[in-house]
Amino acid sequence: MVAQLAPPTTKQTEQEMFRPAPAGGGVGRWLRARIGVVEEVLDYTPELRPHYTKVGALVLTTSALAAVSMWTALAKFLDAHWLLLMPAALFWGWVIFCIDSWLITTMHGSPGGGRAFWVRLLLAVFLGAIIAEPLLLKVFEPAVHRQVAENRTLDRAARESALKACNPVPYRELKQAERDRCNARRLLLTVRSDPAGVTVDIVNLQQERDLKQRRLDADKGTLRKLQDGARRECNGHNGPGLSGVVGAGPRCAEANRDAADFSAQSRLDARQQEINALDGRIDRLIEQRNTVAQHYAVEMDRAIRAQLPSPDGDIGLLEEHKALGSLSRESLLVMLGPWVLRLMLIMIDCLPVLSKRLSGPTAYDRNIARQLETSEELFELNNELLRRRDRLPRETALGELDRLDQDRQRSRDAEEERSRIRQDEELNRRIDEYARRLRGEI
Repeated sequence: MVAQLAPPTTKQTEQEMFRPAPAGGGVGRWLRARIGVVEEVLDYTPELRPHYTKVGALVLTTSALAAVSMWTALAKFLDAHWLLLMPAALFWGWVIFCIDSWLITTMHGSPGGGRAFWVRLLLAVFLGAIIAEPLLLKVFEPAVHRQVAENRTLDRAARESALKACNPVPYRELKQAERDRCNARRLLLTVRSDPAGVTVDIVNLQQERDLKQRRLDADKGTLRKLQDGARRECNGHNGPGLSGVVGAGPRCAEANRDAADFSAQSRLDARQQEINALDGRIDRLIEQRNTVAQHYAVEMDRAIRAQLPSPDGDIGLLEEHKALGSLSRESLLVMLGPWVLRLMLIMIDCLPVLSKRLSGPTAYDRNIARQLETSEELFELNNELLRRRDRLPRETALGELDRLDQDRQRSRDAEEERSRIRQDEELNRRIDEYARRLRGEI
């Protein structure tokens, strides 16, 4: 007699089933859920769990780097405690996490190539570049800050030299071309003790003094000629316009009178006193300008220092970027280092997307694709079922409405036929009645 084996119990069957594998759990399941992995489908290919767990870890790492990058950037712009910057940094990390998670989720079940892949990769590169820059500056911060200090010193020296050239001490009048150039660069400064006004007065007085002196010298020359002519006439010298007669004759008296009249009319002594007075005013103004110039030098030095950039103070993100560029131009190693780090950070952000292209479609992708196809087929069948189920009563109702419409139409037709018959009968009756009346029967 052959012994019969008892069928396996449900519990034994579940334990001995090869697929689906027992559901995974822990941190790995949580990471996979972040990138949209369907665990029920992945249970049929549990060998891929480490792969998708690491992809989820990469997405989480990228978002953490983004949060640190934003925190670093905010610390450059805002003078606030680092704890106050954490909400904004965490929010930015959450945004990057959502974008990267969406990029990976949309690739499940797809071949991993085509235009969609390149669009996703371009977006990943763009996000990686944004994330990398603040972190890059943080890594090279010591060297960058030293370069910033050197740049500030050079900028301060260049600015100071330009300001001193446009605002010379001691004061001197700038040429028009120099003044226009300085004004275009906004380098002209104004202080309270400005010798420019006094200098203008001095120049005006000197021009007036020189003009009067030239006229006075010309009149003195004319007077000397008249006096010399009178002396030659009285001494009996021969020459053009001279009589050659010695003694105080009429011609001698006339020549002396002309010289005396010209001297009186020219007011030579009074004009010389006016010139001397102008010289005195000029000397006093020069002394005043020297006094003002002393205060001008102090005030201008103070004004120039106020215009100079501070060598200290917070260092901004743009200033750090400029300093990093200066370091890159000085050293090949420094030039390559930032780009290597920048590319590494960009690659980290692109790795989740690149992993799909490098590994190709996995068994999980094919299973997801089949499940999507099955879902579409089931949806179409269910939609057809609902269509047919809901269509029958509606078609019955429409048929009933059509029947009622036909009955109403037949009723209207019958009523119209009866009305027509009655009208014909009435017409025939009237015709018969009229005919009898004509025959005299009525």
